[in-house]
Amino acid sequence: MKISACMIMKNEEKFLPQCLKSIKAYVDEIVIVDTGSTDRSMEIARSYGAKIYEHPWQDNFSLHRNQSISYATGDWLFFIDCDEELISKVSPKKFRRMLKEFGPEITHCVFTMQDINGDTVVLEWNVPKLFRRGTVQYQGIVHNQPIVQEAETVPLLSDFRIKHYGYALSQDAMAKKHERTKRLLLKRLADNPADYDAHFYLANTYAKGNDIKTAIEHATKYIEHKQDISTFNESIYASLLSMYMSEGRMEEARILFDVILPTMKTDVDVCMRYVELGQKLNRGDIILHGAQMFVQAYEAHEKNPAAKGHRFTFHHDISNLSYCYYQLVCNYLGHGMHYLEKFTNAMPKLPEKQAAALTNLMNQSLKNINITATATS
Repeated sequence: MKISACMIMKNEEKFLPQCLKSIKAYVDEIVIVDTGSTDRSMEIARSYGAKIYEHPWQDNFSLHRNQSISYATGDWLFFIDCDEELISKVSPKKFRRMLKEFGPEITHCVFTMQDINGDTVVLEWNVPKLFRRGTVQYQGIVHNQPIVQEAETVPLLSDFRIKHYGYALSQDAMAKKHERTKRLLLKRLADNPADYDAHFYLANTYAKGNDIKTAIEHATKYIEHKQDISTFNESIYASLLSMYMSEGRMEEARILFDVILPTMKTDVDVCMRYVELGQKLNRGDIILHGAQMFVQAYEAHEKNPAAKGHRFTFHHDISNLSYCYYQLVCNYLGHGMHYLEKFTNAMPKLPEKQAAALTNLMNQSLKNINITATATS
């Protein structure tokens, strides 16, 4: 059994050594299509034994990714970008044994991707990255997607993470990247007006560029064509809610919540947006409901990481979980203090022995409750 890493690159010397070091022991060959590097990228790649094939850049990521497929000789094809790093809890030997045990019905596997900015995971999602040879081609000139044969079982390789550092760039570099992405997405849409997935990515691209009005237009268009999109990404709802609230369109946000909450209570991003709605409206009941849903959704995702499917997840982290715990503690402690005051006021109205017994019981119960929050490092 042979495993090929398939990559495309252009001027990737910043992250390339980290990427190649992370995968070298897990693959048998590294196939790279270079689209015009002028820095040390090719020199670095050759030092890791990569096979490099040079093709001029043609404004089409899928074209070049499919070129890398044509050069690969492995039984399994592993796709990783130069600004990504493979993090594994298992040895290369165990990884290969795992693949050998897969039956022919397993045509591809999913990995959890994490966008990294500094030391923070800002986005997490599951994506197919490993395919049996002959089962995959890519489409889309930008934000390209793998087109794979349908499979009843698609394993999530939970012992692996792929960290993506491509957005940890300078403001100028990020601005150029967003402009290129926007230009190619608009070209996708011009070439094929029924390419509704382009609206999804344009919504997020315009939002990152703070053009919220245009972002909302594309998000709305994407949702309008939900029935026409086989891989509809429900994370658009959390994005649209954020856009509405940033524009002060609270009524539209509230109406959208009414529509989606019955079926999206396990989406951590939607739950956190509900908490934010409560904060903006100064509604403690909404904050409490959102925090309760968030904790339940978070715990469900921890038990089953595959449950979120291919949705993007921005809020599945311990800081947001802790904030929701804080809101719940404040709410229930506040209620408790309110009723403790009423209890104290009621005691003089009781017979002395009964009041003494209840007061003693209450004091004993309060002694048994440790209500001091501590932080340790």
